[in-house]
Amino acid sequence: MNQSKSLLWTIALLCIVLHATRTYAQNKINVRGIVTDSTGTSLPGATVSQDDNIKNGTITSPEGRFELNVPAGSRLKVTMTGFQVAFAMAGTSQLTIKLRPATTELTDVVVVGYGTQKRTKMTSAVSSMNAKDIQLIPATNLSNTLAGRMSGVFISSGTGTPGIGSKVKVRALSSFSKSATEPLYVIDGIVRDKTSFDALDPNEVADITVLKDASSAAIYGSRSSPILMLPTTRNAWVRCRNTCR
Repeated sequence: MNQSKSLLWTIALLCIVLHATRTYAQNKINVRGIVTDSTGTSLPGATVSQDDNIKNGTITSPEGRFELNVPAGSRLKVTMTGFQVAFAMAGTSQLTIKLRPATTELTDVVVVGYGTQKRTKMTSAVSSMNAKDIQLIPATNLSNTLAGRMSGVFISSGTGTPGIGSKVKVRALSSFSKSATEPLYVIDGIVRDKTSFDALDPNEVADITVLKDASSAAIYGSRSSPILMLPTTRNAWVRCRNTCR
């Protein structure tokens, strides 16, 4: 008797499991489609995933096509570098998902004599180096890190005597006026000399900007030359990014 009850319970349990599995399978659909850009060109390598389950996803083929098994009524999320995220509802018909280009504003910031300014809004001739570029260059002093790294900036090594730095000239190696090619050094907004510039620790420098026209240096009056060398240390860079906008 007990064996008969156990057998009945086993059969009933199997029926429940099979019914649940069948119901779950019926709620899943196989979605096919193609991902293109706004002109209709197929996009290979785009990521197509279930919006509420990113583990359930796939990548489009070289022809931009994809196939994904998702629960009915799910929303698909499509992402690709350089394009905006797109969403589409899963359906039984063939899907065509178009991605729009992602337009991002250029936010490169340049230090100028009176604060900071976006590079896209500047009309002056300017060159700059960031902290990453500076730290990757092994050099005995800060002047030597500029060699071959900035357009129009020329570095000539000195006599080799200890403590004697390199000569920095901008735009031309020779000129009738010495001040026409040698920059005015402004460190963290304070006018200094080249010795102070070379004494800076490269690891503490966040940015070096060279402004190459007279209008940029006009605010410094009679002390200025047509060229400004603006190194900014890390501490000053943080303060300036927060206040000088």
